[in-house]
Amino acid sequence: MSAIDNTLKTFPKVWNQQFPESVLQPIQFEAAKRYRKYQLPTTLDEWEKVRPELYRKAAEAMRLKVDHSLPLEYEEHGTIQLDGVTIKKVSFCATPGRYMTANLYIPDGEGPFPAILHLHGHMSQGKISPKMQMRAQIFAKCGYVGLVVDAFGAGERTSKHPVPEYHGLYRGASVMNIGESLMGIQVADNMRAIDVLQSLPFVDKEKIGATGGSGGGNQTIYIAAMDDRVKAAVPVCSPATFEAYLHSTNCFCEVMPGGLNFTEEAGILALTAPRALKLCSNINDVITSFSVEEMLRTAYEARKVYDAYGAGHKFQHEGFPGNHGYWPEVVESAVGFFDLHLKGIGNGAAHPVPDCASLPESDLLVWEEGKAPAKLKGLKAWSNDRAAALAEKRKQNSDAAEVKQNLKKLLIDAKEIQIKSADKLPDADGWMRYSIDAGDVMIPVLFRKGQTDRCRILAADLDKTNLFNSNIYQAAKDCPDSVLIFDPYGSGEMYDFKFSLSDKGDYHNLVRYCIWYGHSMLGIWAQEYNLLAQWAKETFGVSKFSYEGLRDAGAAAIFAAVLFGNADKVTAEKTVFSMNLVESTFCAEAATLALTVQDILLYADIANAIGLSNTEVKFIKPMHGDNTALTVDEQAAFQEECDKETVRFGMKTQLTIEG
Repeated sequence: MSAIDNTLKTFPKVWNQQFPESVLQPIQFEAAKRYRKYQLPTTLDEWEKVRPELYRKAAEAMRLKVDHSLPLEYEEHGTIQLDGVTIKKVSFCATPGRYMTANLYIPDGEGPFPAILHLHGHMSQGKISPKMQMRAQIFAKCGYVGLVVDAFGAGERTSKHPVPEYHGLYRGASVMNIGESLMGIQVADNMRAIDVLQSLPFVDKEKIGATGGSGGGNQTIYIAAMDDRVKAAVPVCSPATFEAYLHSTNCFCEVMPGGLNFTEEAGILALTAPRALKLCSNINDVITSFSVEEMLRTAYEARKVYDAYGAGHKFQHEGFPGNHGYWPEVVESAVGFFDLHLKGIGNGAAHPVPDCASLPESDLLVWEEGKAPAKLKGLKAWSNDRAAALAEKRKQNSDAAEVKQNLKKLLIDAKEIQIKSADKLPDADGWMRYSIDAGDVMIPVLFRKGQTDRCRILAADLDKTNLFNSNIYQAAKDCPDSVLIFDPYGSGEMYDFKFSLSDKGDYHNLVRYCIWYGHSMLGIWAQEYNLLAQWAKETFGVSKFSYEGLRDAGAAAIFAAVLFGNADKVTAEKTVFSMNLVESTFCAEAATLALTVQDILLYADIANAIGLSNTEVKFIKPMHGDNTALTVDEQAAFQEECDKETVRFGMKTQLTIEG
């Protein structure tokens, strides 16, 4: 057995240079290939064959669910009278358990008026922000009814009414684990907002438009594509390419799961044809994915379909001076465009608009601060409700083979990897070093040969150096077993701060990149445990394996044991006890977004997986997402739940909880 120098305070590096390019370059190169692959038809006959399937795939990818037959439960909660404009504070039902808050801007006069659905970007105060107020007032004074809605997780639709919060990060990712997507929720909500507009007697039901900037521009793109009641749309500082999203930072609401497996953004834009569409971008936009260049790249493709319809005059794009934003000159251009395509007046050119002043934000709240009804739930409460319902539903299925097959589809089939070669590097500090090539996945490995036929495979999220003071490493370093330590995909010697949104490390961007292709970091990590076990068996003759992981790597170790059956022992240390990313207020100190796996809670949570593993499982200090450890009573309840899962699936799992 090679000796480990106990005076060392860290592990040696495998590579002589950090290697994030091994992760980023394959992702970005594949996106570039797909941009060139997904060219649109140039004839109407060809497009009409393609369009229904493209629409179906987009709706399926974003998990779009909407029922227009449900009662809207539309209510008005107050009125503000301004010069030329009446503002109503309204609420309505998007779907059972999900209610929306909005402000309705009504021009003076008899109507019926054309209407605009105004969609806000990543401004946490939502509909009441000064920019949204003034834009809606301007359009109303120009003769348009305006409905300004709060996006889910913003405005009044937050965890604590009406305290602002960001609907991305763990809240935005949480809906993916429960089988939804934030993009699909927004589209469904906005469809119901159009139902409201069409229900109003002073609205011309055939003349409805949509517009928004940044994240609101993305919402505009998708509502126009998926709902043909939108007759004209102006997305601002948002039209781009999917390829560009894999070079930058965007919100989870701007991610279509698996979207890059069947289309580029031009295909989504083309779904709006032949209805009127104007793309707007700003020359000095600091968000590179929303640059004028990316707008032109996507517009070039989308125009093919408009031309095939003979509707090229209804498709426009324009660049404006300035940085990221929906600036006054853009408003003037949008009003001119809507005048032509919704009112039939003018030639579509920009024209001056009236000045407006914003009101105090609190004046426009549907409910007074802290007085919203219990039915108005934010992302956290709504996701927790659905996670609880899924937990009950999972109890009805005791077919272990079926559950494993579903997990295999999510975690392996979406992106299967295989080792192609393993290169031995010079030993360092008592460790053998290997660089393992699994195609577009590289794995840096440290190995110490032991005296038994068991190999303990250890990993941590973010960086293997975090293992150094862990219980699992301290137990492994002095035992006679072989020890293998690896950096999971995107971690350690592959990690780059660009992968995360926070300086603590959360994998926000890298997780998004994976989701665009329909796979997950956790699925790759689980496969790496298995591949390294096979490699160690072939290379060093070991035959028994312990999969051990710190934090999120512990979850990967558990699912690896379920899916591959090569481990007879699994240890998870400081791992969260649930894949429900809003079980508590999740934070990067406890877990990363690598736990985001689209649809996984439809089939299994951590307790279900432990029951399925049929192994000896040790859980050291299981955690809540807010970085607090489970209490003794909570540990006992978790133990009981896992034991029930073991019995239900007919397995022989032996779980112990420590700490």
